[in-house]
Amino acid sequence: MKKTTKLLVVTVLAAIFIVSVVFMSHAQVKTKQLKQQIPQVSPKVVKPLPPKTDLRVDYIAGNCSSCKPEYTAVNAIYYKNKIHVRVTNHPLSGGVKAPTGGTVKLQFYNLATGANVTKTAHFNVIKPAVTNPWWADVYFNGPFLVKKSTGVKAEVIPDSPVIDGNTSNNIKKVYDCIIIVD
Repeated sequence: MKKTTKLLVVTVLAAIFIVSVVFMSHAQVKTKQLKQQIPQVSPKVVKPLPPKTDLRVDYIAGNCSSCKPEYTAVNAIYYKNKIHVRVTNHPLSGGVKAPTGGTVKLQFYNLATGANVTKTAHFNVIKPAVTNPWWADVYFNGPFLVKKSTGVKAEVIPDSPVIDGNTSNNIKKVYDCIIIVD
């Protein structure tokens, strides 16, 4: 009986060992499968929002004439020496104020050359109103003979990373002469 008891104990221990080895290897396979299914999440980097402002094209002007008979006959505005574009920087509602520089893009049809013209000029940083300087005067040297019916269009674009929170006033188009003598 002693032999049978020993044999039984050894058999039970062997069975427990085999079952535990099989169970442990199955658990390791499941753990590997679960690790493969769970996506690795990297820490989220939060980028700060870009600063906002409200740049405006206030006016397009110059030492010009459109009422002389020779200009009305050809539907023209004659800018004698330059086109002057004034850009201002206004704080957005909620007190958002970002100083910025930018670019003014000027477009018109030049009757003298018979072609559409696009000119650009950069202006330095201007602060939001009413801290000085809160405007920039941008000049495009002429003379220009502009087709009156297509007008002169000026657009202001802020420098990156600043974004304009109100783009509805970034473009202005004039169809007649506005005189500013400077």
